[in-house]
Amino acid sequence: MQRAASAAGTLRAFFRGNGTNVIKITPETAIKLAANDYIKRCVVAEGEHITPVQRLQCGALAGATAQARAGAVVQSCPNPRALPCPRWQGDCRQAK
Repeated sequence: MQRAASAAGTLRAFFRGNGTNVIKITPETAIKLAANDYIKRCVVAEGEHITPVQRLQCGALAGATAQARAGAVVQSCPNPRALPCPRWQGDCRQAK
């Protein structure tokens, strides 16, 4: 993959297809950041410092929340490789 992008000769070739990954990750990251801020406000009173253990716990809960919420969205979208093949292509699932 790296050789093919390098052979293309442009920096843009290294980032081809990255937009799809960004679109896929954005909702999960937004949920994670919002959940982390909310959980921190619930755990620590205003003006107090958060301990490293509390920060780890808030991050873990936020990650689990984001995975549970955004994971359901990602799983509901079909994988293009799992969709049935058009008739004119024949059976594309057979190994050639």
